[in-house]
Amino acid sequence: MKRLILVLATVFFAHAASAQFALGVKGGINLNKIHTDEGNLSSNYKESLNTKTGFSAGLFARIGEGIYLQPELLYTERNGSIMDASGSTSYDIKVKNVDIPVLVGVKLLDFLRVNAGPVATLKLKEEHTFLKNVTTTITEDEAFKNATFGYQLGAGLSFGKLDIDLRKEGSLGSISSKHFQDQKFNQKMDGWQVTLGLRLL
Repeated sequence: MKRLILVLATVFFAHAASAQFALGVKGGINLNKIHTDEGNLSSNYKESLNTKTGFSAGLFARIGEGIYLQPELLYTERNGSIMDASGSTSYDIKVKNVDIPVLVGVKLLDFLRVNAGPVATLKLKEEHTFLKNVTTTITEDEAFKNATFGYQLGAGLSFGKLDIDLRKEGSLGSISSKHFQDQKFNQKMDGWQVTLGLRLL
């Protein structure tokens, strides 16, 4: 993880001399829901209709003007839930990640942007209540080895040095494959992200 942060920081500052480079901080909330491919556990658990709130915070860079590249490095907590078969009991899941989106954007107006791209997710910790309040901490090697990928797409507004972004998020890999690999229980967490950013450079 330290090596990755060092590489990203080197890239950011290598472009800092360019007039078409911006560096900033951002933070906001995530609204997530878990989707399940229940497999052999279909008689025990099902999807919950509940949407849970989490948060994101970190750094972003913007390279280019009309068409730009926007890499980000974010610490993210996402929450979700599943229901038992009767629908009477909800079980919570919290996943703590480092997200690395690399988005391609287009500036449509002076204040309006649209962007989309892939996101690499390194899971740091997973907590859930349906397996006796298990907490799993992931080592650095495991995080990189088991990285999952997803996507983000959305739009943003810019006012001076402030950016407001709304994005749709989707995951392409299971968030709990380590626990449910044998049972083929696949959980994917999708949702929305709203962030406020401040450009420092």
